[in-house]
Amino acid sequence: MEGLSFHPDENFTNYITLETEEPTYSVEEATLRNRLMSECFTVCEKSTDIYSIMLE
Repeated sequence: MEGLSFHPDENFTNYITLETEEPTYSVEEATLRNRLMSECFTVCEKSTDIYSIMLE
């Protein structure tokens, strides 16, 4: 758990650490998370609502 409150529509490059105002993720880390989130949307669109899962 990364301790991050996020929205599945948000690009991970937009997240910053509030204390430092620096990006939370490197470009590579954000790219990976964006790709994985895209895959999650693809999987979920076949059987479930991704937004209901994220609220759990």
